[in-house]
Amino acid sequence: MTKSTAIPVVINGSHGEGGGALLRCALTVSCLTQQPVRVHNIRGSTRRAGLSSEDLTFLKILAQTCDAEVTGDELKGNDLTFAPTKPIKAVRARASVGEHEKGSVPGNALVILSSLLPVLARGNAYSKVIIEGESFRTRRFPRALSNEESQPWTKYANNMGFKLTSKPAKFLLRRRGYLSLSGQSLSAALVPPPQWGNGESAWSPS
Repeated sequence: MTKSTAIPVVINGSHGEGGGALLRCALTVSCLTQQPVRVHNIRGSTRRAGLSSEDLTFLKILAQTCDAEVTGDELKGNDLTFAPTKPIKAVRARASVGEHEKGSVPGNALVILSSLLPVLARGNAYSKVIIEGESFRTRRFPRALSNEESQPWTKYANNMGFKLTSKPAKFLLRRRGYLSLSGQSLSAALVPPPQWGNGESAWSPS
């Protein structure tokens, strides 16, 4: 039985806080362990149940890292199956929350990008990810995130051991934005710690 055809671990997405963090954690662990997972009742304990534009943007890049087979990945969907088919690899990816919004609540670029870090740490090579999404929100971030204010996230990545070739990893606020305004984006260029990868680095940034 291959990993993709193995019986998935079933998780009730309304358990505990029952929000986006539970979903992201479940998918991340699935990717890291190569164990398929099925999450139902997604965001079931929140006012807006079902997959959000933020979830779908995160899912799009996460699936690329392990060539996952995904079913149920649709806006407001409440039953998702995620099955990794290959070991984690480095990626060069760009994704936009706006691609999935369709009038739904916008997604935050920093939340998505930081959630990808544990997986990118296993990519054994340079990864570059650009997320087009809001850089602040009234309740989550009271004002726009500047490059200076993004430095704690850069420090966090560096403390985890990430590097950008001979330089530390870096988060860069390419353009700030509020809610559904277009043009806002955040990028990260990372090389994972050698001891965390699956082998030698396969390629480096151009």
